[in-house]
Amino acid sequence: MKTRNGDDLFIIAGVSLTITLAKGKPADVKRQMDYLVEKGPKVGLILGCYYAILMSELQTKIRQFCYFCQGLVYKKGTVGEFNKGLERERDWLFGKMKAQSSTKMEFFEVKHLDKRIYTERIRDFLPEKVIDIHAHIWLKENNAGPDHENRVVRWASSVAEENPVEDLLETYRLLLPGKSVTPLVFNMPTKGKNLDTLNRYVSESAKKYKLPPLMLSRPEWPAEEFSERLQGEGFLGVKPYLSYAPSHIPAKEIRIFDFIPRHQLEVLNRQGKILLLHIPRDGRLKDPVNLAQMLEIEERYPDIKLIIAHVGRAYCSEDIGDAFKILAGTQKMFFDISANTNETVFRQLIETMGPERILFGSDLPITRMRMRRICEKGIYINLVPEGLYGDVSDDKNMRAVQGEEAEKLTFFFYEEIMAFLEASKTIGLNKNDLKKVFFTNATFILQNAGFGN
Repeated sequence: MKTRNGDDLFIIAGVSLTITLAKGKPADVKRQMDYLVEKGPKVGLILGCYYAILMSELQTKIRQFCYFCQGLVYKKGTVGEFNKGLERERDWLFGKMKAQSSTKMEFFEVKHLDKRIYTERIRDFLPEKVIDIHAHIWLKENNAGPDHENRVVRWASSVAEENPVEDLLETYRLLLPGKSVTPLVFNMPTKGKNLDTLNRYVSESAKKYKLPPLMLSRPEWPAEEFSERLQGEGFLGVKPYLSYAPSHIPAKEIRIFDFIPRHQLEVLNRQGKILLLHIPRDGRLKDPVNLAQMLEIEERYPDIKLIIAHVGRAYCSEDIGDAFKILAGTQKMFFDISANTNETVFRQLIETMGPERILFGSDLPITRMRMRRICEKGIYINLVPEGLYGDVSDDKNMRAVQGEEAEKLTFFFYEEIMAFLEASKTIGLNKNDLKKVFFTNATFILQNAGFGN
């Protein structure tokens, strides 16, 4: 075999993962490896390639692997020869990817398992039109990584290095085929970058594809500047982040008003804008400071469209406490279910708020992760295929699994929806109720915040 230019190939190869490694003996492994060495090309032979590099974000994984594997050259060819061939093939591959980017290239794998889950357990329960109230878009060239890294979980950044708006829209085509999805979009908080650059990308993308946008904000912006930024780019509201709270405040002590201060809340209230709020603190939804400030926002700023993201980060039942009893008297705040898969939490949410104040949100691209979530002693743990997201052994919220258990894992995105549908079934919600959660409620919020006006 030769390349298109008539050069010798280099080969990435290994033994059978499902047969030899799973059921064979050391001698079987050696025999297969010896065969590869004997029959391999003179330019280079890379041994032991793990299947996970071919999954998830193809361009990112291949790029990482290309640089990594330069140290794994078999001595039948020189490093110089190998690098030259590797770079030539890599450049061709990336060129093909770029050329095909406008033809809806599938940039992550959707397995038969995933398609069956969607068809049998999800598709017929969702309305034809869906609004995703919680979706990130960003460009790698504009984003330098998480801001104040000690204030955010690490695992969420392992799914994608970037998520251009085109990738987000393609994700909906792959994960929700047959549905028309409109996302509320905003950027990802990053360090060392002017938020104007990040917000401008969101604003331009929203105008290009006729999507509703939210703005990232800094608490130090005066009221007049905050108002001008909102109105100048046509944002429907803000997604403030605890990452931007003053750096002298310890992460565990950050309060809501430290990153979305009252003078900015007054602007949002006056303009009737959206506040999509990711609450801080280890106590999550049950934290008394969080609850007090959530109630204050509803009472003092009644025209803000307040959305509590991730059901207040109540990912385990231990995160609830008496929160829903305290919040039972509220009239206006909404909750999105993004990146949450806890059926018990969803049941209590539905029982307390009813379907009229619940919103579907995905937190894409994070929920492209292939995983299943469990809780142990009040701590959530994402079970993921070993190697797919790197070494997760030092992350308390991640655990690698192998074999049949790994093969059964589907997308975080589907796990969230299935958990909510199960909770809805238990409570007795009907199709019209589900339409409220997945479309009607968000339509009301977006229109009243100025979308389409």
